[in-house]
Amino acid sequence: MEDFITVTVVSGKLKKEVKDKLTELTAKAGVAGTKKDDFGRDEQYYRDLGVEPPQEFQDAKVPESLEIKKEDYDIIEKMGKVKPSVITFVVDNDDFGSTLYIDTDFTITVKETAEEIDIKIKNLKDGVK
Repeated sequence: MEDFITVTVVSGKLKKEVKDKLTELTAKAGVAGTKKDDFGRDEQYYRDLGVEPPQEFQDAKVPESLEIKKEDYDIIEKMGKVKPSVITFVVDNDDFGSTLYIDTDFTITVKETAEEIDIKIKNLKDGVK
């Protein structure tokens, strides 16, 4: 049976207030469904009648894009174990840690650098815990 090395898996989760803002903006834009007025009519209903839709439909227009920044994420760190034999290669990230390439088509971002991963693998092979 092959042993595992322990790594700190790093992921990001959108902060609640950012998620709420996105939900609100997409709902206003009709992304999550067509916006309807109090009578259940959508903007197209008024256009089909040949009249200008009420102001509430005009107010619902949203910018085409919304910039999400690194600060909009909460960083989550969890301990994980990986078999060294499935690691294809390791690349240091610019900001922190490194990315493990698993069987070439899957990646895991970890807190440890490529050098630290290498030391863990060497220690495992040498029987050092």
